[in-house]
Amino acid sequence: MRKLDQVRMGIIGCGRIADLNIQGYLDHPKCELVAVCDINEALAKKRMQE
Repeated sequence: MRKLDQVRMGIIGCGRIADLNIQGYLDHPKCELVAVCDINEALAKKRMQE
C-alpha cells in the first residue's frame, strides 16, 4: 500500500459541527478541502468561501 501525499476531503452537511470539521481539515498540512454539499445551497456557498 502506498502512502498518500495529500488527502482530498469533501463535507456533506454544513451544519454547526461542520465548522469544527472544516477547521480541522484546513489546519492539517496533508489535507485539501475540495467540496462542500448541503441541502441549503446558500449555506454551502458560504462555507466554501470561508
